[in-house]
Amino acid sequence: MKSFYVYLLKCADGSYYGGHTDDIEARMQQHHASDVGYTSTRKPLELVWQGEFETREGAIAFEQQIKGWSRAKKEALIAGDWTRVQELAKSNAKPASFEPFSEAQNKLVEEDARLRQAQPERLGATAEADLINRILHGDAAAQRRAIAKAITLLESTRADHRVQADELLTALLPQTGKAFRLGISGVPGVGKSTFIEVLGLYLIAQGHRVAVLTIDPSSTVSGGSILGDKTRMEHLSVHERAYIRPSPSSGTLGGVAEKTREAMLVCEAAGYDVVIVETVGVGQSETAVANMTDMFVLMQLPNAGDDLQAIKKGVMELADLVIINKADIDADAAMRAEAQITSAMRLFGLVNNAMGGDQAANYDKLWRPRVVQLSALHNKGVDVFWDAVTQFRTIQTSNGQLAARRRHQSLSWMWERIDAGLKQAFRRDPAVSAMLPALMAQVENGQLPASTAARNLLAAQSGCARAAIK
Repeated sequence: MKSFYVYLLKCADGSYYGGHTDDIEARMQQHHASDVGYTSTRKPLELVWQGEFETREGAIAFEQQIKGWSRAKKEALIAGDWTRVQELAKSNAKPASFEPFSEAQNKLVEEDARLRQAQPERLGATAEADLINRILHGDAAAQRRAIAKAITLLESTRADHRVQADELLTALLPQTGKAFRLGISGVPGVGKSTFIEVLGLYLIAQGHRVAVLTIDPSSTVSGGSILGDKTRMEHLSVHERAYIRPSPSSGTLGGVAEKTREAMLVCEAAGYDVVIVETVGVGQSETAVANMTDMFVLMQLPNAGDDLQAIKKGVMELADLVIINKADIDADAAMRAEAQITSAMRLFGLVNNAMGGDQAANYDKLWRPRVVQLSALHNKGVDVFWDAVTQFRTIQTSNGQLAARRRHQSLSWMWERIDAGLKQAFRRDPAVSAMLPALMAQVENGQLPASTAARNLLAAQSGCARAAIK
């Protein structure tokens, strides 16, 4: 049975915002990403309370009721002090404005354990250990909630949450590394979500547990994200051996989200042995997913370009396997596309081997990218695809390339987080904050070159600020 939730957010200005939803994770992501509405100007936000209801009507009724509550009453609710809530209701100066608890709300009082309070900043050692235990050993429902809570903590931008997230990842790290990480990318409309659902169900039938991390583009206008890929996987999303987590890109370039790497580790620790990362619809230069997965799969369409398009540098030369999807629509076009891309991949292989003698000497022991035709809609060719993936994993494991790739990715991840941390520290620096408005105005009005303003701000952060060059 589907659950509905009422929640309270504490805003940066100390006010409270109440709402209801049937997907608390997606709703929180929308609040954090959106630039529209009450909460958009009151960030950072903190989810301080959530209650579960069996019907949407019950959730809406309770949401409307608590919106009229006093601050003291809301804080009693957050603390889980239902006795105090009832006392404040009885002492209300305007009894007519208070509606007695419904049967569903009284059930919440009696079954307080069902009210899961989401307060990650208050996680102590016991709560953190409990979260880790549920990720590693919980039953299906408890583990799913724990994974979702862990990823939400990882995606938080608050400094105290970042510390807790680091501790969580460090604790889970020994249990990671056993899954196969598969990155799937392609242009919008190529059929990534349809293919992933078919593939996921096929793998589950083979005895695997499948986690899917989907990345949805965030609007450059509103900052919001639909997070709709999960709805396309209606069968896979409800399977007990699958876990699907949609995340907004939130301005991160490369087709992935900022915390996709960390989310993969949580899924691996939970025992999912195949982790699939679906990127946003990408072009030629969005290659970040290739730097965080064991195998990079590129999906193409028949009639997607000519020979010259196929040999352009970028995402194509990083692909370990290329899929021609929707091959059933035009068999001749699919055959031509396969020939063109196969020729291009062979050319890439010759160029790469010419760059190093060791590579050329061991050419027979290396994986050579190939092209596969399939139709995800009609579930044709998925077995051929997975056979190719299995061969790739066997070859790359035996020659040591898979382990080397992961070591390189771990270092890349470290430098990526250093870059992000430096940028964040720069924006929070008091000297930079003091100079930034004036310099932005000068640049916007054409009074100061952007490069000069940037150098002055960087100098301010390092403690040697100088007057702006006029």
